[in-house]
Amino acid sequence: MKTQTHLLQLLLAALFSWSVAPESAHAQKDPKEAFRIFREAAEQGDADAQFQLGGVYAKGRGVDRSDIEASKWFRKAASQGHTEAQFTLGGLHTKGRGVSKDDTAALRWLTKAANKGHTRALFIVGALHAKGRGAERNLVQAHKFFSLAEKNGVKDASRNRELAASKMTPDQVEEAQRLAREWVPKNNSSSN
Repeated sequence: MKTQTHLLQLLLAALFSWSVAPESAHAQKDPKEAFRIFREAAEQGDADAQFQLGGVYAKGRGVDRSDIEASKWFRKAASQGHTEAQFTLGGLHTKGRGVSKDDTAALRWLTKAANKGHTRALFIVGALHAKGRGAERNLVQAHKFFSLAEKNGVKDASRNRELAASKMTPDQVEEAQRLAREWVPKNNSSSN
């Protein structure tokens, strides 16, 4: 059990070690000007700009690095349905980076991204359900999300799905398989 917990922690760390927001060519050439442009659009409610601004703060490009400011802008974009911001905010909650370390909030935001088909979120939501982090342990949901992640080519999803299945009844496995077959991603406002 300790080995599985350690493996989950390593997987979560690896999956959340991504670059927080992709940098545009403009941001690389003139970070201060990019910050100004992103800030102006973000303040006007543009979710993509809010996500980019969160990334600027997270990386400290053209501005002092601030996890608190980054999380603020990621939350604004996530609240508007920005998929990558939802995924990022969930990841911040798993680490307590700029926000409270809160598995319930992490699962809520990651599930929003997963329900839109965000590949990495599918796997992580499965892992959180398997471990009972953020909600009561639910192997049916874990199996379902691992199956969906596997279908999307996530390494280790098959092994984790099989591990969950080994602890489930045949009826639970059948239910998880049915849920995975019937699952349809919700409208995706921003791609992963």
